[in-house]
Amino acid sequence: MAMAQTATLGDESAENSPDMDDLDAAHRRAVRARTENMVVVPETDAEGVCTGIYEVHSESGSTYTVVIDQPRCCNCPDTEYRDAPNCKHRRRVALEISNNGCPAPGEEMDEYADHLDDLRESLKEELDTVAGMLESLGE
Repeated sequence: MAMAQTATLGDESAENSPDMDDLDAAHRRAVRARTENMVVVPETDAEGVCTGIYEVHSESGSTYTVVIDQPRCCNCPDTEYRDAPNCKHRRRVALEISNNGCPAPGEEMDEYADHLDDLRESLKEELDTVAGMLESLGE
């Protein structure tokens, strides 16, 4: 079963990815930012303009808040305990802005809202499929 991908950020398949053990911490964060399933949801004001605050829903099921214009911009453990200036969540927000139409601070949501709606529908369909599979296993 194919998992929903939240972004296409280049060819980062397992065959083309570097061996993570050969990379330093900053490079491992960069690879994870590109390859892990994450959903970036920008906070907007009443007019639909991005405030510069983003919720990043991670593959692990955790949600982190990234404030893009602050030095310690994420509330993830990597930033909190290891003082990582560019954790994978901050990097993913930057990738979503540059590659997938996520609004930068001060920009309107525009088509990115449609992207999030499409993603929500895809994830709902996937959940329904998994629920059906689990139900058939219980019979």
